[in-house]
Amino acid sequence: MSLQLTDSVAREPVRLDLDLYTDAQAAQVERLVELGATRVDDWRYPDNADVVVLRDPDGNEFCVIGHAQL
Repeated sequence: MSLQLTDSVAREPVRLDLDLYTDAQAAQVERLVELGATRVDDWRYPDNADVVVLRDPDGNEFCVIGHAQL
């Protein structure tokens, strides 16, 4: 887990921005979808993005980031 400070003002409801790093991104995305997450297909991904955005059953978005050096 990575915790980062921000200068942004908190909005209500306060949400947590969770980024999960893995060296097996596709397998982890599949596992999380099987557990109830859904893909956020309308996310504006940059070219060559190393991130997949998912939404948990409560509607919270989080990222699964491919990181080969784990």
